[in-house]
Amino acid sequence: MLKSAILLFNTLALLMYQFFFADGITVTQKVPSTAKSETEFTVELTIKKGSTAGFAKLQQDLPDGFTAVEDKNNGASFTFNNQSVKFIWMSLPNEEEFKVSYKVKVAGGISGEQTIAGKFSYVTDNTKQTAEIAPATITIEGEGGAATTASTKTTTTEEPTTTTTAEPTTTEPATTEPTTASSATTGGGDGSFSCVRNVPGTVSGEFVVEIAVNKGNLGGFAKLVESLPAGFTASAIESAGASFSFADQKVRYIWVSLPSQPEFKISYNVKVKGATGTQNIDGLFSYIENDETRKYTMPTSTVTVGKGGAAVATTKTTTKTTTKTTTEPEPLQLTASNISAPQGNVVYHVQILALQKPKSTSIVANLYGMSASAIMPKMEEGFKKYLVGTHNEYKEARDAREGVKTKGVIGPFVTAYNKGRRITVQDALMATSQKWYR
Repeated sequence: MLKSAILLFNTLALLMYQFFFADGITVTQKVPSTAKSETEFTVELTIKKGSTAGFAKLQQDLPDGFTAVEDKNNGASFTFNNQSVKFIWMSLPNEEEFKVSYKVKVAGGISGEQTIAGKFSYVTDNTKQTAEIAPATITIEGEGGAATTASTKTTTTEEPTTTTTAEPTTTEPATTEPTTASSATTGGGDGSFSCVRNVPGTVSGEFVVEIAVNKGNLGGFAKLVESLPAGFTASAIESAGASFSFADQKVRYIWVSLPSQPEFKISYNVKVKGATGTQNIDGLFSYIENDETRKYTMPTSTVTVGKGGAAVATTKTTTKTTTKTTTEPEPLQLTASNISAPQGNVVYHVQILALQKPKSTSIVANLYGMSASAIMPKMEEGFKKYLVGTHNEYKEARDAREGVKTKGVIGPFVTAYNKGRRITVQDALMATSQKWYR
């Protein structure tokens, strides 16, 4: 009798699980109680978040034989991979209550009771909150027909666990905490993930930091945090699709989904005021691989700030500090006060690619539809860099940079050389008394 009553109740309405989180957040999940194989049904989730804002992630794990496609995302990025549905918000919607949904296709040959479980993660008061969503059960019957209505049931979960994030100001609720690897060994999909920071030589109170990212086939959420010394302020130049922010001496780039190309560049402008002596710039790149957060610690860049804000920058690896021998020519040391006339040995090129594992110029030329004879390879700092064009005027190089973009080159940029030795563009502009153009 009791069993019959439960079955009857199971055919009257939708099965609903309501979960109460800290901060008054609730998530209501609606799934049908039954469905046929080789048909499609919709899972709808209603989130009542109140005043909670910032980063959040909703994840549900589907049984084998179930596939999901996006229906309504309400501002989130949607992915379905390895039987996991994920909605990720860089910033939750402003509404106190909103809905998301996705459609599920059931493969043929699936039958019996199947379970859909999940969890909701968010950040409040600089701490991560994570709560398991109680599983919903759907009965898959024979082929044909549509999903039937189901019963209504409300369940309260236990209080979510609270874990302090590794970085108190982060807005990313981490998954499984990974092992932090050195910048020389951290993998990236195919084991070749790397970040290289380029800092300028001599500037007058302002310089550009450029970061080349080689991510391989990685995708999805990622974050780069750069820690700047007191007296340094930053503003974005190139973000490669990320959201940029600067607060509490930290530069942050956050991607809901990493760029599709295996290599890309980002950059930001730094102004120096009131800082002197030796200063350090550190960075940490976090990304998701196989549903786990990985971290790549970037080498420290040591910057010596001189009078008037002039800076001489070098980069040291995690194993040794770069040193100069007595036979190595000194880098160009120029300030506005000692430039009286244009110099004649500075030229500008456009860099189109930099590889740790070099390719022949013919391969690179074929990639971008160029002539191999037009590409000048140079081995520098452990990378083979591919340059095109030789220009005496920065503006000509800038125009050439825009031209190579039409050939499919991602993130080309102008470089400068003095007597064959690479110098910063800022140094070159000062040496040639030329104007900078965006």
